[in-house]
Amino acid sequence: MGLFKLFFLLSVLLFSSFTWAKKPQLDVDLIQYGENVASATRQSTIWGAEGLWKFKYVPTLYLSEELNLATILETGSFRSRYTENGKPESRLSLVDAKINFLPNDYLTITAGAQSLNYFSAPMLFSAKSFVALSEELTIPLSTWKWKIFSWQASPKADSSELGLISLGPRDSYLLIGGTKLTAEGDVVKFNLSYLYFYFSNLFNSVAYESQFNGNSASGIGQNTTSFIYDYQGHHGSADWEFNPLGNISFKQKVAYLFNEKAPNRLNSGVMLENSLKLYDWFLTGTLFKIKRDAAVAYYNSSSMGNTNRDGFLVEVATLVPDIGGKMGLSYAKSSTIEKNIYQSDEQRVQFSWTQNFNLF
Repeated sequence: MGLFKLFFLLSVLLFSSFTWAKKPQLDVDLIQYGENVASATRQSTIWGAEGLWKFKYVPTLYLSEELNLATILETGSFRSRYTENGKPESRLSLVDAKINFLPNDYLTITAGAQSLNYFSAPMLFSAKSFVALSEELTIPLSTWKWKIFSWQASPKADSSELGLISLGPRDSYLLIGGTKLTAEGDVVKFNLSYLYFYFSNLFNSVAYESQFNGNSASGIGQNTTSFIYDYQGHHGSADWEFNPLGNISFKQKVAYLFNEKAPNRLNSGVMLENSLKLYDWFLTGTLFKIKRDAAVAYYNSSSMGNTNRDGFLVEVATLVPDIGGKMGLSYAKSSTIEKNIYQSDEQRVQFSWTQNFNLF
């Protein structure tokens, strides 16, 4: 099955190469970032530079192609008691390589490597990319917009340099189905979303890494470690934004996560986020509590400590419109919910500077 996925991915890229002569669009984000993590089980200070290359081509009204490629260089110090996941590295990472087919104004069918950022659900998914087939149906309802979506994806485990091709003795897959309701007015915007997720046959190497970030697992080493519980459940969120003056707005979001296959004391997560925009400045505060087996720790966001965490995250950012730049600083502090030998209370500081260039 791994060879089939490799052939499928290369076919997407090869198809894109035939269309480059038809005036594609290419943007690049140049990003510099730093991160410091301090806990009893991990101490690290990392500085990195990333180039995010974003290619898009629309040959017809019914077809579009996207290729987002990240080149990442990192240096710094890293000490961890149990795992090397998170150490400085240099890599080439494929964020998106997909073809979108739009047979009409309502339906979009997408095939290729797709980022999980699509779901805006950090308790469940991070920015990782999976090879997937996805479908999205959009139904306009006066001032409302109703979307129904589904994904059939192959989660990655031990990966190639591009970070996509799953290797392992079993076929692992992820099924997602959900809906989103959106209303956008001049002053108030509202979003309500729900998704159902089902992981099957997750690889031993995923369980091995996930146990260091909160999940319950048993076994020794990457080849024999397995999850104690399955991951199948629900994620729902609601957010609203009040924008009375254009340059000043307030946004609030609440999200809930539930894994049907884990016991009650381990199976849920909740997040409350408040955001304030003042002209070119943004201030965000987030409270979160993610129990031990609410999500697969290898695939969800590390900014909140993955799973088995109770804490807060504060972010401040500002735009620099004259040069197309954005600067951000965040601080997160969390404590462990279920005490274990792999995790400890943690503080995390992150800095980033992003500048966008439109090449053609």
